[in-house]
Amino acid sequence: SSEQISMTDSLQPENVLESEDGQRKFDAVIAHPPWGVKEWRAENPPPERHERFRRGMPPKNNGDYAYLLHMVASMNDDSGRMVAIVSSGVLSRGAQEGRIRMRLVKDNLVDAVIALPEKMFQGTPVGGAVLVMRRKRSSRDVLFIDARGFATTVGGKNMLSTHAIDWIAHACSGRISQPGVSALAAVDDIVENGYSLS
Repeated sequence: SSEQISMTDSLQPENVLESEDGQRKFDAVIAHPPWGVKEWRAENPPPERHERFRRGMPPKNNGDYAYLLHMVASMNDDSGRMVAIVSSGVLSRGAQEGRIRMRLVKDNLVDAVIALPEKMFQGTPVGGAVLVMRRKRSSRDVLFIDARGFATTVGGKNMLSTHAIDWIAHACSGRISQPGVSALAAVDDIVENGYSLS
């Protein structure tokens, strides 16, 4: 069997899974990486042989984009797709992160952004988002879905019902635009909006 499961800090260069061609690639990359990791790298990190950060070096005091770029670099070049649960700040923060987001948008990797309700995650009341990326996309638009109105409260936490999840999956696969819930935005419009994905 070729499966391998391990628990390690994937941001450290020595822990990157490798193949004969460099960093190992996958058809699907799925994660809920930790949000706002501080001190994830040295002040002046040495160059690494992988190209994970070719779109920019994320700030030392926040590892959100470090995890995202690691995931992007792990996608197969032809059929790769990626789903990450991210903090809402990832969608709009500026400076280094804004420049990285600009490159991801310009490279036409961002496929969908799904805004999630608040109070869904352990340890934080903050709402997050599902960020979907794909390689070799035929369209130059991004599907935005506002799933905050789909929240059902159970035991003080918000969750999405099976029906809501099915609707979101259907909207993503069909690129469905429904007033008040989902909309397609052209990459050019996102560029004009300063590369914000919120």
